[in-house]
Amino acid sequence: EKTVCLLADELSELLRENKIDTTKDLKSVDSPDFKQNLIKESLIKTFKFSTDVFCIFDKNNKFKFISDSSYQVLGYTPEEMIGTSYSNYISEEDIPLAIERGTSVKEGFDLSLFENRYVHKNGSIVYLMWSVHYEQKDEVFYCLAKDMTHYKQLVKKVEENESLLLEAQKVAKMGSWNFDFKKDKLTWSDGLYAIFEINKELFSETHSSFIDFINPEDRDFVLQTTKNTQETGEPFNIVYRIKTP
Repeated sequence: EKTVCLLADELSELLRENKIDTTKDLKSVDSPDFKQNLIKESLIKTFKFSTDVFCIFDKNNKFKFISDSSYQVLGYTPEEMIGTSYSNYISEEDIPLAIERGTSVKEGFDLSLFENRYVHKNGSIVYLMWSVHYEQKDEVFYCLAKDMTHYKQLVKKVEENESLLLEAQKVAKMGSWNFDFKKDKLTWSDGLYAIFEINKELFSETHSSFIDFINPEDRDFVLQTTKNTQETGEPFNIVYRIKTP
């Protein structure tokens, strides 16, 4: 309970001035004072050096505390943010949902994996993933936010590359596929459906369904080749004929 009060009332000051001495006036490492100060020092180091953002909001959505990582993630120092509302930094489109989620947390529902967008001091968008707990007695929100911006950028790049690959396959009349032997699950790209002239909504996506489209004279060859790959893991490069609907 004392540790929680420390977070709410004194932690930002301690972080700035580093006023912690775990040995002063302590007679034994087993003393309650030593253990309490050790916890305090551990918390301070965690908040000071973590790349995640730790913060405390009051019931009016104003920052009472925010860790030093706010500068790395959002471009604002704790001194700039403490005493101001989170609505000053959150993307305008996300404010209504943030208020709605805050109300849910107040009603006793802890929040985890909630994502919204903040605006960096330089104007760029920062994607944050939140975990939030509301302490009814103190009327404060305890929050942890992880910066997901880099992850979002990677996902977008992968999606763009996949889109370019599909377009290239379409232009070149090529396709790609994947087959899960254990589940007998066949996955085709849109380009392959176009080559086989098949409606993807009607294709059963099994190996036997694929074999049905192969010219009867080539089926044994294809079956033997795929069987060999299944048993040995060796890649293959073959030519066979298909029949379209």
